[in-house]
Amino acid sequence: MIKKIIKKLYLWGTRVFIWGTVLISVVMILRFFVFDVYYVPTGSMNHTIKPGELIVANKMKYGARWFCGEKVSRLPGTGSINRNDIVVFNFPEGDTIYKDLQGNYYEFLRAIAQGKEVLTGLSEREKCYIPMSSRQPYVKRCVGMPGDTLKIREGVVFCNSKFMEGISTQINRYRIEGKQQLVDSVMGLENIEGYWKINKKEEFAFYATEQTYSHLIKRYSNLVIKPLYSLWRRSNIFPFHKERKQCYSYDEYGPVYIPAQGDTIVLSKKNLLQYLRLIKVYENNSVELKGDEIIINGNKTERYVVKQNYYFMMGDNRYCSIDSRSWGFVPEDHIIGKTQIVLFSKLPDGQIRWNRIGFIE
Repeated sequence: MIKKIIKKLYLWGTRVFIWGTVLISVVMILRFFVFDVYYVPTGSMNHTIKPGELIVANKMKYGARWFCGEKVSRLPGTGSINRNDIVVFNFPEGDTIYKDLQGNYYEFLRAIAQGKEVLTGLSEREKCYIPMSSRQPYVKRCVGMPGDTLKIREGVVFCNSKFMEGISTQINRYRIEGKQQLVDSVMGLENIEGYWKINKKEEFAFYATEQTYSHLIKRYSNLVIKPLYSLWRRSNIFPFHKERKQCYSYDEYGPVYIPAQGDTIVLSKKNLLQYLRLIKVYENNSVELKGDEIIINGNKTERYVVKQNYYFMMGDNRYCSIDSRSWGFVPEDHIIGKTQIVLFSKLPDGQIRWNRIGFIE
C-alpha cells in the first residue's frame, strides 16, 4: 500500500517537474525571442502610456537580440523601425553607475566639466559597469530616423525641413493669464490639475494636449492662453556645447544629423563632441584629441565610417521627459522592441483602469 502511494507520488512529482520545466522553458523562450513585459514608472509618455502601466514589447518586430559577451547579434525581424513607433530600448547612458548614488553618472561628469557644484567625494565613490542586457529599459517615441536632419522650432519637430505632425496624446505646456480665482475656476471646470503660477504677474502654466488647448481658446476667448516654450539654452542638452550661444533648448533645438550605418562623418574639433560617445563607446574605438588633430585607434584621421544605425527618441510628455534631447542618439543594438499593447493599468489608489487595457492608439 505504502509502495503504491510512493509510486503515485513519484509519478505525479515527475509529471509536475516535467511540465513545470516545459512551461518555464516556453515562457523563457517567449520572453527572449517574442515579447517581454515592462513596468512604466514615470509620466514621460503621458497620455499615451500612463505611469504605473504594464506594457508589452514585441521583440519579433525588429528581431530579438542575443548577447555573447559585449557582442550583440539580432535575428531577422518581421519589420523595421518606423517614424512614430513607440520603442523600448536600453538606456544608452546606463553603462556606468555609482553604487550608492542615484542619478546619471555621465550627467555628474558633465556638471564637473562645466564647473558646476556637485556632490563632494564623487571620485572616491564606487562605480559599477552595467552590461547592455541589464541596463534600464526606457520607452519613447521614435521621431528621428537614421540619415535625418532633425530640428525643433517653437516645440515643433522638423525632419529634413519637413513639419512632423504631433501625436494626439502629446502633452505640451501652455500659459494662461488671469486672476487667481478665475484661473482656479477654469482649471476646475476643465479638470486640469497641476497648474502653477510662473511669475509675479497673473500668469499660470499648465500641461495639456493640443486638443485641450484648442478647446480652451475657443471656450475662453476672453482669456489669453498661449504656448509656453522652453527657450533657456543649456549646456546639459545634447550635444553639450560649451558656449551658451551655441547651446540648444528643448523647444529650440538643432539642427542635428542622425547618423546612419555606412555614413562617412567628416570630423573636426568643433563637431567631435557630438559624435564622441558614438565613436568611443557605442562603436568601441579609442579617441584622442591632440591640438586640432583627431586620433582614432592610434591613427590620425578626419573621417569616420559609422557601423550601425542611430535614432532620435522623445517622450510624448515633452516637458517631463528625459530623452534624446538630453543624452543623444539611441544605437540600433540598444533597441529591444516595439510597444503596441498596455497589458495592465491601475490608478495610484489601486483601482484598475479597464479602459486603458488593450492596443495603444
